[in-house]
Formats: sequence, structure tokens, C-alpha cells
Amino acid sequence: MKKTGVQLIAIERKEHKDKHGFDETDDDTHNHEEMMWFAVYCLTGDSDFYPTAWANQWQEKLFKKNRIEQLTIAGSMIAAQIDLLLREAEISDDDSEKK
Repeated sequence: MKKTGVQLIAIERKEHKDKHGFDETDDDTHNHEEMMWFAVYCLTGDSDFYPTAWANQWQEKLFKKNRIEQLTIAGSMIAAQIDLLLREAEISDDDSEKK
């Protein structure tokens, strides 16, 4: 049975963590929405959106992939950005409860 888009994105996100070590701790260092901008870059191919602090190797690797793989990576990066925002909101909620 073929995997759905959501399943492919979840697998890609897990690979980011397990294979590349890009876990929540690493994600939390990207406080300028770099993961979202990389996702936009994956979608458009417009280098204006490529995070300037990131190594060019990701740019080169991305365009060796087919369109489904590019979209899967974009989805994974959006999921990572959403998770980061949720963690930040949770921290903010915890701080407000302490007052």
C-alpha cells in the first residue's frame, strides 16, 4: 500500500531527528523562522527564501530530489516550525501561570 502525504512527512521528520540529529534542541536554535523559510524555498526554488545562515549543501541536495520528495521535506520543515511555536507557546503559558 502506498503511503499518504502525511505519512511521508512524518517519516521525513523522524529522519531529520534520527539520521541528521535535527531534534527539538536543534530546532529551538532557529528563532528567526528559518525552518519555515526553508520550506518556502523547497516549494518555490527561489533562493531569496533560503536561510542565509544554513550551509549550501541543503540547497544542492534538495534539487537532486524529485518533486514529491521536495514537498515532503517542505512539509516536514513546516511541522518542525509548528512544533517550535507550540513549545514556545507552552513556555509562555507556563510563565504566565507562575505569576
